[in-house]
Amino acid sequence: EYNRYTPVYVKRSGEIYRKFRKLLVKNYRQHHDIAFYADELNISTTYLSRIVKHSTGNTVRFHISELLSADARHLLECTDLDIKEIASQLGFSDQSVFGKFFVKKTGLSPLKFRLKKSGQSPAEIKRDKRSLSALLQSQGWKKRRGRDTEDTNLFAPCNLSVVSVNSLQSSSLPRHPRR
Repeated sequence: EYNRYTPVYVKRSGEIYRKFRKLLVKNYRQHHDIAFYADELNISTTYLSRIVKHSTGNTVRFHISELLSADARHLLECTDLDIKEIASQLGFSDQSVFGKFFVKKTGLSPLKFRLKKSGQSPAEIKRDKRSLSALLQSQGWKKRRGRDTEDTNLFAPCNLSVVSVNSLQSSSLPRHPRR
């Protein structure tokens, strides 16, 4: 008979995989190599690879690249960070390496991805970002930048990041008091 007080036994491999996922979510931006995660778990890279492949059907490298790719897409869609800044935040050595990684994952360069998602030309985006930035700052929103902040969204929710300023009315924006 099972009740909530009955102990549940988890296989060692399941426990290692759970710890790996926890470590990965915490460190994927800084550490893109399998060796880091294996060292942190005090196991060999071969053993970690075998456990992850057996548990999920995918490699450790796949899990790392999926998190990086999802984060990159989010940052490109929801912030007005430069591509170089995004590459740096995600732990890539330079913008070129990030660009090659992103093209391999999505089939589009980071710039083309951003333009496709916004539906605007590069000139319109640049103009609107400056106008949106000024509008939001006048409403009391503060810019937040830096590697130490967990939330990289500069001003507002994703749906306000790259929009035409003409479609915004200052009264429709939520008030955000200065700190």
